[in-house]
Amino acid sequence: MSIISTIDCTLRDGGYLNNWEFDQNFQVSLIKALINSNIDIIECGFINENSGNDNFGTHFKSIEKANSILKDNSLNKSCAKFAVMMRLNEYNPDKMPICDKAENCISIIRIMVSKEELSYAPQIIQKIIKKGYEVHIQPTIISYYTDEDIVKMLQHFQSIKYQAIAIVDTFGALDETAIKRITLLFDKYANKEAHLSLHCHNNLAQGLQNAYAFCSSVNLNRDLYIDSAVNGLGRGAGNIATEILLTHLKNKKNANYLILPINEFCQKSMQNFKQTICRNNLYAYIITAKKNMHPNYATYLILNNYSRQDICKILQIITPEKYYKFDYNYIKSLCEVYMLKV
Repeated sequence: MSIISTIDCTLRDGGYLNNWEFDQNFQVSLIKALINSNIDIIECGFINENSGNDNFGTHFKSIEKANSILKDNSLNKSCAKFAVMMRLNEYNPDKMPICDKAENCISIIRIMVSKEELSYAPQIIQKIIKKGYEVHIQPTIISYYTDEDIVKMLQHFQSIKYQAIAIVDTFGALDETAIKRITLLFDKYANKEAHLSLHCHNNLAQGLQNAYAFCSSVNLNRDLYIDSAVNGLGRGAGNIATEILLTHLKNKKNANYLILPINEFCQKSMQNFKQTICRNNLYAYIITAKKNMHPNYATYLILNNYSRQDICKILQIITPEKYYKFDYNYIKSLCEVYMLKV
């Protein structure tokens, strides 16, 4: 029977809301709460050797910095595993320290891979595996893959001993039917020993339902991971809320998760965390999700204080060829032209 494990990505995906400016006290308090809740994997942030910052926050310049926070606060003695996320070309594998699993610090590297990077991704991933890390492959914007694309992508990684591969609904554009169809393809063509993973966004307000669909569509012999974030913090309309996911798994799967430590953390620390994107703006993300459009267009309009009416109209006139990648100059120019006509 499948084992369903949890990955909390608050310190990484939640960073889209505050530019990853989580102070160390917040990081340590959150990680302790997650450990006490028996979370399986804690994603500590991004690593980027060029634009990362080892002095503050969770967009690190080096793995060593993330490791030091865990060690210095005796967090490396827990049963939880620790991960970081990287984009494919933002950290040179040759500079990575050898994975020291005896210390139980960062042992998992989650690697974002776009369709354009598939041709050279295996070589880079192989180097990271040779360093001793477990690798989770995160093919981004899966909503832009055809079924044939998915099969080819999974076959592309057949020769690699990755630990998990993810269905990443970057734009929050997938419904339950699509999740079931894609999950069946992943289950059939992904390496048999690998876990399957799911990362949802709530742009259509159905992340948890998509997680149910994911779990019900997988072969009983394959283990699963589900991403979540405390209070659902994340880009766009956010992620599945960790506390809700744990409640479901505890009640339905008899899992050994505890909700109280997260709730206590939220009462003490989350009340001072002001979410940049108000939940009242969900309507904007519903539009981008239905159009399979990058959610940063909605975010740009919200942060620049456009009215609800103007946001809806501007999102409707973005041309389809601009949906896939966020173009700051394009949306800025489009808004300027639009406002001259109003």
